[in-house]
Amino acid sequence: MAIADRASKWRPAWPKERQNCSVPKCHGLAHPPDGFYMPIDAPAIMGPNTLERFETAQELFDFISKKMPLQEPGILREDEYWAL
Repeated sequence: MAIADRASKWRPAWPKERQNCSVPKCHGLAHPPDGFYMPIDAPAIMGPNTLERFETAQELFDFISKKMPLQEPGILREDEYWAL
């Protein structure tokens, strides 16, 4: 289930004034130590020439397994990263 789908299920449990996840003390720049920053707009990750900087599948795997997902890099199993 996508993060947006999960968020839409629990967000109504919060009062209306607390449903904006991108504010400080939630997922804004001043998030709590156990939280993470969630950008409002994420840049496109695919497009012309996106993969040119990776010469091999191993280089791409190394990059995504260290950097993704944004909120908890490295959380996926090795086979899940290879599937990406």
